Amino acid sequence: MLASTPPTSTGVFNRALSSLAIACICKRYVWHQRRHQINRRQRFHLVCDNVVREAFSDAKQRYGAP
Repeated sequence: MLASTPPTSTGVFNRALSSLAIACICKRYVWHQRRHQINRRQRFHLVCDNVVREAFSDAKQRYGAP
């Protein structure tokens, strides 16, 4: 007696795979758009770098104890 194979649900699998591919494509598009924007941490570092640069310039470009 041969064992019957369980019914396959390739339609459900294909739909899930298709929606997964679309989700991956959408995430990549959002990442690609976002990578050209400056985030909060980068803005903070830019401000801090400017403050340090001004303090260094005001100290006649000297660093450390006199």
